[in-house]
Amino acid sequence: MVRKPFIFLLGFTVVAVGIILIPLPGPGWAVVFVGFAILATEFHFAEKVRDHVVGFLKKIIKEAEHYWHALSRREQILLIILAIFVCIVAIFAIWCIMIQ
Repeated sequence: MVRKPFIFLLGFTVVAVGIILIPLPGPGWAVVFVGFAILATEFHFAEKVRDHVVGFLKKIIKEAEHYWHALSRREQILLIILAIFVCIVAIFAIWCIMIQ
């Protein structure tokens, strides 16, 4: 009897915190999804949302894998180098902001 209201309160609180965190740097969307996963243990509507999100993410991953395998080896290496370069630039920009 106490479990369902506790799960609702916990899940709703985690979702609310996640929504607040979305515009801030950090894991806002991940926190929202964790909140829905908590709610999905007891509530059908949250289970449907979770299943929809999981299906959507699996579709995106499948399309990314298809796109990746369609690239030549040279294009894959170039994309990896580009990603590393973008990460280095982002780290450098953050470092420059931090030392001010």
